[in-house]
Amino acid sequence: MRFRLAGTLDDAGWLFELFRKGALPFAREAPVALSDWPQAAPSHPGTALLLALLDTQDAQCEGESLRLTHDRVAGLSRPEAVRLGLPPVVPLTLFLSHDAPIGEPSFALRVEWFQRGGAPIFGARRTGTGLTVTAGRFLILDPLYSALEAINAVNAASGDASPQGLDRRMAAYARFKGHLIRLTGDLRADEYLRGLTIHQATGIGIDLEPGDATAPFLPTLYGDRPEDATTADPQDQGPIPELGREPDREPLLPQHHAKQFQKRFLDQGARSHFTLGNGVYTVLDTPVAAALQVLERVNRADATTRQAFRQDPLAFLTSAIEEAGGDCGVICDLRGYGERVVGVGDWVPPSFSFPLAVSRDWFPAEESEVFTIQIPGDTPLVVRAEEIKVLKDLMVQAQESGDTTCEFNGRPLQLTDDLVQTVQGLAGRMSPVTRDVAEEGMGSGESKGAAITKDNEELLTFLAEQSRQRGQFTPGLPRSLVTVPMPHQTSGLGWLQAGYLAGAPGLLLADDMGLGKTCRALRGGHSECRSCWPTTWGSARPTKSSLFCAGCVNSPSTVGARRWDPSWSSPPRPYWVTGAMR
Repeated sequence: MRFRLAGTLDDAGWLFELFRKGALPFAREAPVALSDWPQAAPSHPGTALLLALLDTQDAQCEGESLRLTHDRVAGLSRPEAVRLGLPPVVPLTLFLSHDAPIGEPSFALRVEWFQRGGAPIFGARRTGTGLTVTAGRFLILDPLYSALEAINAVNAASGDASPQGLDRRMAAYARFKGHLIRLTGDLRADEYLRGLTIHQATGIGIDLEPGDATAPFLPTLYGDRPEDATTADPQDQGPIPELGREPDREPLLPQHHAKQFQKRFLDQGARSHFTLGNGVYTVLDTPVAAALQVLERVNRADATTRQAFRQDPLAFLTSAIEEAGGDCGVICDLRGYGERVVGVGDWVPPSFSFPLAVSRDWFPAEESEVFTIQIPGDTPLVVRAEEIKVLKDLMVQAQESGDTTCEFNGRPLQLTDDLVQTVQGLAGRMSPVTRDVAEEGMGSGESKGAAITKDNEELLTFLAEQSRQRGQFTPGLPRSLVTVPMPHQTSGLGWLQAGYLAGAPGLLLADDMGLGKTCRALRGGHSECRSCWPTTWGSARPTKSSLFCAGCVNSPSTVGARRWDPSWSSPPRPYWVTGAMR
């Protein structure tokens, strides 16, 4: 039994019906009910393809027929179009011309079809993916179909003389130019259109550290990343992008045009479109233009507002972008120095709050920390960290002997109050004196800009401790255990050890009575103590652990500790907790 698939073209797409051919040559064809289409699928590949599209909801049922929209038909490969019995792909060339400059309301794109040899085609009429000419009907697939739809969008924006109408025309033309990237020899344009370039900005980046406190924040425009025409296979139709997914974006303008845009922005303020050169324009999506308006206001604001914007730009930008119909996905890049940077100021050499200016240097190759003390009117004093205490003792001895000088590394030193207090402060790593001191001998010249950062000593200490714990501690059950933990106890012990590896300063284990909190706490603490032993087990004394418990459970906990793990050299020392302390 043979089947025939017939496709009918209309404004909504292609409607496919399946017919069963009779056994006799002149027998009439009978339509096949949709429920019987699976029977034809093994012998008719077009039917199988339509049923597969129906399963993925790319095809819709209409009575006993299946419909494919023009957008879906345009995405078919050529072999798939052949399987569905569609017309041959159009073998013509499209030529574009224009009626007026794009700045005029009457601007429109005029479409003409030519044979490959150059002869014009008259009377061509397009209906979606179908092109009807005198010679017959042809099929229009992507990327040509998408380019033609974009041309219709450009022409639909014509006739509006308002600035908003110009923005719509420019945006529509920019989208159309994006479709041309995949077209090779299927389209030609007149000289004006070939020289007309419109960049559509769909995203924005902002440089949050322009150089100094008064320099303006500069924007960078971003656009959707086009498909690479050199690697795209016309026969390969990839998966449809996820709905709601932000497109991949990249910097939109060449470097010289990007700098021209920034200059125009500073001179002209925030606008929805900019002229960047002869026949070169950029048009901004409404959310991007809204973000640019916020940036213009911030650049004109006071220092406090600018600092607040630098620290939290989204607090300024989000509401304006959302009111314009966008979301924060249009913000592609906020270039700055990071969370630790709180501002920009003059560069100052590292120093301590001592009477004399002190700078500190670290030499990794020598694993040496060196301090340089600036002595007014004399050569700076260079002292290694391990020599600070020696120098302090020499000064104390000299002062006790009534001397006003001491010798250090062959150099005589005048024991001024400032020098003595500075060395004493370095020895104790403290700031005994707080006063402004002019740094003499540091050289002079033009000041340099530098980032002002928050102290991160606490974070670095935490990370160092975390690294130490990870390097010395292997999680798991202690090998010396003589009892097998319950599953919930094993899980709890793993949680305690994971917290230790993560660098947590403490953990709270809360469970019902009798479920083994003491057991798990002892096992977890015992593993951590063993990880801190400097050598192998048994050859060094373990770190002590303490168990805080109520007096009534003191004896059971002490005895239980050895029963769970006999390797304890001594039971944990209990601390009784009275009722008033609970």
